Amino acid sequence: MQRHLERVRRRLHWMPTAIKGLAGATILAGCLWAVVPSVVAATADEPLMPTLTRAAPANGAGGVAPEAIEDPETPTALPEEVAGPPITEAAIQQAASVTLSHNLAARFSVALLDDGQLQMADVAGGTVGELLDELGVVLEGEDFVWPPADTELEAGMLPVEISRVRYTEEVRREQMDAATVDGHLAQLGAEAAEGFTRGYNNTYDVTYRDRVVNGEVTYSAVLAIEPLPAPVGNQADYHNDFSDVAIGPDGVPTSYAWKMGGAVTTAYSSSGGRGASGLGLYHGTVAVNPNVIPYGTRMYITSPDGSYVYGYAIATDTGIALMDGRVDIDLYFGSNAECYAFGKRAMDVYILG
Repeated sequence: MQRHLERVRRRLHWMPTAIKGLAGATILAGCLWAVVPSVVAATADEPLMPTLTRAAPANGAGGVAPEAIEDPETPTALPEEVAGPPITEAAIQQAASVTLSHNLAARFSVALLDDGQLQMADVAGGTVGELLDELGVVLEGEDFVWPPADTELEAGMLPVEISRVRYTEEVRREQMDAATVDGHLAQLGAEAAEGFTRGYNNTYDVTYRDRVVNGEVTYSAVLAIEPLPAPVGNQADYHNDFSDVAIGPDGVPTSYAWKMGGAVTTAYSSSGGRGASGLGLYHGTVAVNPNVIPYGTRMYITSPDGSYVYGYAIATDTGIALMDGRVDIDLYFGSNAECYAFGKRAMDVYILG
């Protein structure tokens, strides 16, 4: 048995230290398991290994004395460079520690951002697509992931982001100049443009199809456009025909008679009826001092920076504040809530004639 162990030790000498420890322990255990049955089978009177002697030649020459035969129980000394270091429990633990450290170092965390929710995943490699499969994340329709699904996962990489894509339809009321309306009609085709009329106060109900990515509109397509009709009963006198007036890219009329810059404007509302001029009251009519701006005068009203647009208007009414000069223009709104929202502002008034 001792000789067998020494032969194993010679073979292990040339292995790397970590592997030698593990392999030596494994082989040693195997040898012990192989010997145990023989130990159990042996009796107290039977030696496990017989004593060997070399018989002398028949002619008596060249014989070797029995005491010169090597005792099998006495280990044969091996050269130091062949024997190598002993296989110890510490060597086995060191090899196991190296393997364990390698496995732990291979794992890392990856962040996944899906619909605003952040979650962390502990992985040992793989691709973005495999990560989604492991977490049960499903992409539907036009949903997409960045980086792409075949990207290899790496420690310290930016979060993997899922973009959810949805489509919605919405009708929005907008004031648009003639050029913008014509552009929409060209996209919709000849049928949409046929018989099309301008909207009251250049206002239109536009149906949009919005592409929404993670809650934000990234693209809008016009599906339909409908002109806002003038209020019933208010078209008899000055029926809000502004088709001859174009609004430039800077948001102001391309031509006008004169401008009242920074005019003091307020807001008012009423239950209906007609103004002091006998003309109707509706969104798009204003109260003025008729000595300064005659009734029936057409105008275009916007804030100096273009952030608020009242739009086209007609002078149809007056009031005390207008006559004593405290207010230049009083804008009509359809509700008290709109009046409160507008308050009092400085507006640019373009007199169209």
